Amino acid sequence: MNHRWNERIKSRSLIPLFLFLFSFTGVVVIPVLCLSLTPPTLAQDQSALQAEADKLLQQGIRQFQISQYREAFQSWQNALTIYREIGDRGGEANSLNNLGNAYYSLGEYARAIEFYQQSL
Repeated sequence: MNHRWNERIKSRSLIPLFLFLFSFTGVVVIPVLCLSLTPPTLAQDQSALQAEADKLLQQGIRQFQISQYREAFQSWQNALTIYREIGDRGGEANSLNNLGNAYYSLGEYARAIEFYQQSL
């Protein structure tokens, strides 16, 4: 909606309308535009980052299932970094939990507990 409104504002000059209103009322009209708090490009960037992190999370799961442990750790670590950057606490928890599961399966229980605690 805001995008269409902004395009409409760009395509038409509102100056004649303001002059018309001023000539009849004597009141200065100040245009106020409704702007979204998140610019479309920022929202699109965040959406792209979200998709990338989700892809990395799933990629790590597939890698782990076929015993590519090092690659899985890297995928989950990269996903974790992105989730933290965009503030996705659920994605962050999933990444941490998967890292904990990986350490648990390798018998590194103390390290697994660290990740499980962080995921909570």
